[in-house]
Amino acid sequence: MKEGIDISSHNGTIDMKKVKENGIEFIILRLGYGKHKSQIDTKFYENYYKSLDLNIPIGIYLYSYALNCDDALQEAKLVINEINNLKIEYPVFLDMEDADSYKSRNKIDNSTCIDICETFCKFVEEQGYYAGIYANLDWLNNKINDKKLDRFDKWVAQWNDSCSYKGDYGMWQYSSKGSILGISGFVDLNYSLKDYPTIIKNAKFSIFFLYLRPEPAGCSFAKAAAASFISFPLAVKYLAAWGFLFNFLLVFPFLSKLIWVIVYWPSPDPDLPFLLAIF
Repeated sequence: MKEGIDISSHNGTIDMKKVKENGIEFIILRLGYGKHKSQIDTKFYENYYKSLDLNIPIGIYLYSYALNCDDALQEAKLVINEINNLKIEYPVFLDMEDADSYKSRNKIDNSTCIDICETFCKFVEEQGYYAGIYANLDWLNNKINDKKLDRFDKWVAQWNDSCSYKGDYGMWQYSSKGSILGISGFVDLNYSLKDYPTIIKNAKFSIFFLYLRPEPAGCSFAKAAAASFISFPLAVKYLAAWGFLFNFLLVFPFLSKLIWVIVYWPSPDPDLPFLLAIF
């Protein structure tokens, strides 16, 4: 179990070196709130590069103002556009709460909240990132308690000596009134129950070149290699368009090609524990 913090512009300017010296092992940064670029946290990039320079593993969360699935998709796209070239070693979380009563004023029901979570997390996964949901105990038990969200990791907010959430969860925010050297005022404190950097690193597929022969017209070595670096769902779609998909094996033959590459994907989907592609 590792101890970390989550921070935003509300925490002001942070002395990240002191934070690390105080034993903090990971940081979850607020990217923003809502679907517009103007809503990106004003301290996001500053906090990101400070953490990166000190090799502190980083995760992301976005406070959701989505009122429907279209909004949720726009929020997810904003996140992906901003983190596309960043080093993210913890999940990308959707923050589902109603701190300012915006959702209740707009009469968002539980079913819509569940659909918003699913839309956001599925898109994030499709882009090759590890998706999760942040919510307090009441929300997890009574508002977004649905089996179709079980596959996404939960970050439970319960400010207590223990976490009483009965479902599976990967992170626990146990206090909102932590005191850490390098940060003025209170800061949220968290435990990570999973080794996310290792999980995420191992989920990245590896490439093994079986053998090479003179490449045919229209298929360069670079093209074959680049194709293997797209996200898992996009790879399935791309490969399936040319090959055929089995339960555990996806074979992609470039019939006229003379380059063969084998790709292995560990998968979060229990029905598809791995993907093997030869193309």
